[in-house]
Amino acid sequence: MDSTFPSSQVTQLTPSGRGAVATLRLEGPLATSFVNEHFQSFGKQNELAPESITFGRWRLSQGLQEEIVLKKQKAVFEIHCHGGTKVVALFLEQFQKAGFKVCSWQDWLMSQTSDRFQAEAELALTEARTELAAELLFAQGQGILRSAFVELLGMFEQEAWPEAGALLESLERRAHYGRHLCEPWNVVIVGRPNMGKSSLINTLLGYERAIVHDQPGTTRDVVATTTVLQGWLISLTDTAGMRETGDFLEASGIDRAKTILQKADLILFVFDQSQPLDAEDLRLAQQYPQAIPIANKCDLPVAKDFSLDKQSVSVFSQKPLLISASTGKGIELLTETILHRLIPEPLTPQMPIPFSENQVSLLQVLRSLLIARDVEKAREVLYDWLS
Repeated sequence: MDSTFPSSQVTQLTPSGRGAVATLRLEGPLATSFVNEHFQSFGKQNELAPESITFGRWRLSQGLQEEIVLKKQKAVFEIHCHGGTKVVALFLEQFQKAGFKVCSWQDWLMSQTSDRFQAEAELALTEARTELAAELLFAQGQGILRSAFVELLGMFEQEAWPEAGALLESLERRAHYGRHLCEPWNVVIVGRPNMGKSSLINTLLGYERAIVHDQPGTTRDVVATTTVLQGWLISLTDTAGMRETGDFLEASGIDRAKTILQKADLILFVFDQSQPLDAEDLRLAQQYPQAIPIANKCDLPVAKDFSLDKQSVSVFSQKPLLISASTGKGIELLTETILHRLIPEPLTPQMPIPFSENQVSLLQVLRSLLIARDVEKAREVLYDWLS
């Protein structure tokens, strides 16, 4: 057959790669005749009922057959076959040669509803790795987010500019949080060598991921790992200790750390309160004033003439948090501080939360149209999303 019917398509609904079972969805004008041509039921009835699940044999080529479970729902078929990559590839190749278009599961999912907000929420749900993310994304797909943009459309049409501006501002603010429902926040730890940065990473993770040793410069490169804090994905990056060094590998790690620090959502500056602050500590404190200062090793005696209150006034933009990465003291407060800095506004399923690149772009367009007071263009843009 040739590709006379471009609307006939096959979609692999199960993940790519080897698995126990693969599921292929077959639909379109070619589907029924193609199934009848290649499928043979093991039962007495060869003709498939409109709503049926049948065990049988599929002819892939001359002399090559595969046992499958075939589900029929009107003119749509699901083929459940062995999940080996070679088997799936043979099926897809056969369908393509017969004129079926291979459709990605993402495109198929997006085509199942006319509500773009719901479609994008369902797509994002496949990437959700925490219960909080799934709960918030599910709520957006159930109409919470759509309703906010319907309300915004009404404000544009009524030329209620202050109200439209306030709603738009809240959506823009929450979009910053929504983008991190599936993508982790980047939290980078900086400090001199041997300040306990790796120990802090391990304490926050709950297991030893970073190498811990008394020798300064043990972490010679960037070590990153992901954890979950109160439902939020957090990528913790342990950087090479900041100092002047002639060691090529350590210097390369420090250069990489500086690059990553520029892209951080939050920086934790760790120093050892059992040692006097040196010139490198002061330089880092001045270079990263937005960082959360952390006075580590509070289980050890305080350095002579070191005053946390005094230092916080003269060196840091805020009072340092007193912790011990080895004993766990102060870690709970540190965790709460990290989350408050990243997500200062508690989110609930009742709130509209934009979460995708497309929705961020929509907000940017609407912001410019609000400034221009362009009601007609705003109506056109929003109708495209809401129709």
